[in-house]
Amino acid sequence: MAQVHHPGLPGDPGHMMAARQMNGFGAVLSFEFADADAAVADAACDAVRVIALDTGLGGVESTIERGAEHPGQEHVPPGLPRLGVGCEHIEDLWQDLLRALWSPVRDVWWPRPTRRVKGDERGAHFIERQPVVRAAFDELERRWAAELPQIRKEALRRRRDHGDAAMAETLAAFTDACARQAAQTATSLIAEFGG
Repeated sequence: MAQVHHPGLPGDPGHMMAARQMNGFGAVLSFEFADADAAVADAACDAVRVIALDTGLGGVESTIERGAEHPGQEHVPPGLPRLGVGCEHIEDLWQDLLRALWSPVRDVWWPRPTRRVKGDERGAHFIERQPVVRAAFDELERRWAAELPQIRKEALRRRRDHGDAAMAETLAAFTDACARQAAQTATSLIAEFGG
């Protein structure tokens, strides 16, 4: 994760204005994947199951979309999805987001081959490596799910003691740590399998 954009974060360019004009900072945020192109962001958006892949923000459901794919939005970085948080249970949303965060690493760097092509050694290696790669990322998901209740308690405590911005910082730090762990896992798998 390269950056999280939300007016509740003190480092956000719109933080001071939002603090003056708003009662709370809202439930819309965006984030950028480090060195990401459209394929990585699309893989993350496609991986969600609870959050709806949609451009609308007017409903009660959580939505995610990549604005740069729409005509007239070429100024939006290609690796930047926007998330509107709805009224689903927070644990369901967190697990869905974690799946979305490591999905690009797992599925773009290590795609699921649909068939083995004669003479395609790379495809054959993917098929052979698939159980190891899936097991590594499944273990990460289990670890994150186990950490989530404690992170949630800490975020709510910080919100109570220091406000919405402190809660957002806690959640952003956890998300960033998860993305780094996924990238480290992928890097070590690539090294193990020789590229």
